[in-house]
Amino acid sequence: DEDIWDFNMDGSLRASRYVSDATLNNDSVFFTASGAYKTELSQYRLNIRNDDVASLNRSAKTILLDTGVENEQWNRKTQTIGGSWKRQLSEDMDISLSLDKTQVSYSGRVPTGYSGYDTNNAGLTYGWVATERSRLDATVSFMRFTNEVNTFSYDQTIYQLSYGYALSQAASFRMSAGKRVLKSTFFDRICTSFDLFTGNCLSTEDVNTKNNGNVVSASLNSSSELSKYGLDLSRTIIPSSVSGAQQQDRISLNYEYSFNTRVTAVMQANGTKSVTIEGNSTSRDSKRELLNMFLRYKLSRNMNLRFSYQYINSQYLSDGIDRRSNTISINLYTAWPRLMSTY
Repeated sequence: DEDIWDFNMDGSLRASRYVSDATLNNDSVFFTASGAYKTELSQYRLNIRNDDVASLNRSAKTILLDTGVENEQWNRKTQTIGGSWKRQLSEDMDISLSLDKTQVSYSGRVPTGYSGYDTNNAGLTYGWVATERSRLDATVSFMRFTNEVNTFSYDQTIYQLSYGYALSQAASFRMSAGKRVLKSTFFDRICTSFDLFTGNCLSTEDVNTKNNGNVVSASLNSSSELSKYGLDLSRTIIPSSVSGAQQQDRISLNYEYSFNTRVTAVMQANGTKSVTIEGNSTSRDSKRELLNMFLRYKLSRNMNLRFSYQYINSQYLSDGIDRRSNTISINLYTAWPRLMSTY
């Protein structure tokens, strides 16, 4: 009488070629798969994701946080596997557990100081439906970061409360606030003894630091028969490819309006600032502005035409140089119903 399991896959391959400079040619691969199994009170989910994205490929599914310039032509591969379990304790209460592992690696003309890294994440959430319109969640999450050159690692613990409220059937609001604790280790940072004749270091000692702070987020979403919009604000901690932890402040706005059954206009805008709070380098602290606008026209049941414009402005805080790009594209999307099946 109801779904017991579901499975979804999505993938793409994008090849970019440059007439003026063949060294900039690149290929980007995206793949994701997810599946869920449900029982009367529990749900189990498994997710797999792979992104292989070139630094100059701005139209890929994933736009990198790291700014790419022409003499830094590299590919960043991100592989993630994770799972979650959710259990309904009562009509109003539930508990969930999530675990995942992410591995990031680089190839090509990799910028100086960059290195791949691994993260291991775990989260435990207890949820309570307070009223018909509101919900409260308490979450404890843990992340361990290690880089492939073995110079730096950190453990991050976050204690967070979230509150969601349905303003109406079409509008909702959610906010979260919490405390983070970041414990870092710099390997072999201090030399404890020297060779008096050569001046070489004979033994070293690690340096341990602790950094406390706050994480916050808020979102507002609304929809109607013709339009929908969303506003999101957040302050989070993200891992950095230059062996560190960055505090990221972000604001984003999404708006969609349907003129009729065939024509839809979409605008997506966001601003991001990433600043290193622990690590070996601040050279990649950055600000970025992104604007996406497109007009989608439904030619037929299985075919869409899209006219789009994208603007990106990225700036390293260390040099203050704006790196801008403007892209205009026309895309034709088709679907072949005979290749699609539902079980």
